[in-house]
This record gives sequence, C-alpha cells and structure tokens, in this order.
Amino acid sequence: MINISQLIRNSNQHPLTDRLIEFVDPEFYVAENVADYRANRSILTPPWFKRPIRTANDYTYISFYNVGIDATSENGMMNDDLVNIHDKSGSATICWTGPGRVYPCKDSYFQMLDSGELKPRDWVYRLDVRWIYEFEVAFVIGFRKNKFSNPRIEKESLVDKITSLFPEPQPQY
Repeated sequence: MINISQLIRNSNQHPLTDRLIEFVDPEFYVAENVADYRANRSILTPPWFKRPIRTANDYTYISFYNVGIDATSENGMMNDDLVNIHDKSGSATICWTGPGRVYPCKDSYFQMLDSGELKPRDWVYRLDVRWIYEFEVAFVIGFRKNKFSNPRIEKESLVDKITSLFPEPQPQY
C-alpha cells in the first residue's frame, strides 16, 4: 500500500501547511488492489508521533480503486453489516454499517441497493474505508460509482501513477 500522508510530508512541492496537517490528520493509504490490502492490513500502525495513547479512535483511511462489491451470506441468510470486495487479485470482507450502527456510512449497503444507487454485484470506481488499528477491522465510509457496470482496465499500475506525482528531487550541480 502507498502511504500518501508520508509522501506529502516528505515532498518539497507541497506547501508547509499541507505538510504540517499530515502530522496531525489520520494516515491515508491507497491500496494497489485487494491482495495488497490483505497482505499489508495487519502491519499497519500509526507513525510514532501519532500514537502517544492507543484507543479505538485511532484509525487510518484506505482507498481502493475499481473494486466489485457483493453481499455476504451466512447459513443462507444475508449479512446486514458485511460486504465482500473483490477484484482480479482476490477478495476481502469489510463492514458496511448504516445509520444507528458503529462507524456508519451515510446509508447501508442494502439501503443503497433499495434506492438503486448500487446494483447487486456492482463495481465502484473508488471505495474508501476506515481501518481501526486496535480491532483490525475496516468500515466503509464512502464510495464513488463507476460510469460503467464493469471494472476499468488500467494500462499502468496505480503505484506508478501515484509515485510519478511525487518526483524525487535531483541534485543541482
């Protein structure tokens, strides 16, 4: 996963105010794909300057691009709070709670289905989650829908795209 907060803190191209804000705000990561998220989620920790007191309120944000979303079921019954996200690299189960529940999104997954904003087995362009360090669990906080019902095919990797936005300074001779 790419730590966007760290890239901003190290960049000389961002204003000092933006870099200082990144010392206070929660960390922000972008996952290359679902397999990258599954491999790295358990080792996520806040930087040393953001963890004087560890509580359930310590969290980070993770964004996924071009992922599918499906409902999950247990013993033939649909699970109200869990969804399965997937792409060609694999799948993972995350929480998607609605109003009145812990870490709610604006609407639950099933409310989105009922309103027609999402369809079963739909794909979204971007999915944002809140990763709680203490419990090692992710909650959906928002998404942005694709214009298409199928995943977009990217010609270059997300890592290459993002790192190209933060070029390394070259020595001046």
